[in-house]
Amino acid sequence: MAGVPKPTTTNTTSTTSTFQSFANGVDYAASRTGFQAQYQAITAEGQQDMLDAAKMQNALNRTQMLAKLMEAGPKAAKDLIS
Repeated sequence: MAGVPKPTTTNTTSTTSTFQSFANGVDYAASRTGFQAQYQAITAEGQQDMLDAAKMQNALNRTQMLAKLMEAGPKAAKDLIS
């Protein structure tokens, strides 16, 4: 048809792909933030476990030292000091 102007079209593909890229970036950032939060929680829990283990080891060492002192008296004290 001569004389009928063609409708102008916009390139929606580039707009859609730009939006999709942005959405993917937001999803990645959210998942990364979630991962970091989980990692920090696990690390904090691990640190607490290590502190608890150290406290229990110290209590065991004190108990063993007292048992040795009670068993052998002054000789055990000398062995512990040296």
